[in-house]
Amino acid sequence: MQAEFENIRKRIEKEKQDYIKFANEGIILELLNILDDLERVVELAEEKRKVEPSNQEHGLSAFLKGVEMILAHLYEMLKEYGVRPIEAEGKIFDPRYHEALMQVENNNVAEHTVLEELQKGYMLNDKVIRTSKVKVSKKDTV
Repeated sequence: MQAEFENIRKRIEKEKQDYIKFANEGIILELLNILDDLERVVELAEEKRKVEPSNQEHGLSAFLKGVEMILAHLYEMLKEYGVRPIEAEGKIFDPRYHEALMQVENNNVAEHTVLEELQKGYMLNDKVIRTSKVKVSKKDTV
């Protein structure tokens, strides 16, 4: 009976630790959407800067610098809470971590290689909270 009580206590303690470990999952998912938006803004601004160099270069550079600082702080905060990005590009497709949105014929890499990450995936501690949306290679069928 004492051993059974000890097992129950250990199980309850583990469940409590797991609850604490993943309690912030909802807010982190919302923050990931903000992170995506900030990354898109930076990409668009960088593309515009390359295409339209002008007198506004200084203003655009300052804007980019500010957004990059926000991203850095957000990455650091998420890291402190146990969030980390899933590596995708160049890896072999794994349905536990990746969601294939497209397949492209490509004989230059191994079949089922992730060619491009369309949306980053993230893990919270050891749990996938959002899969990476990816473009995957397939062999030419001819």
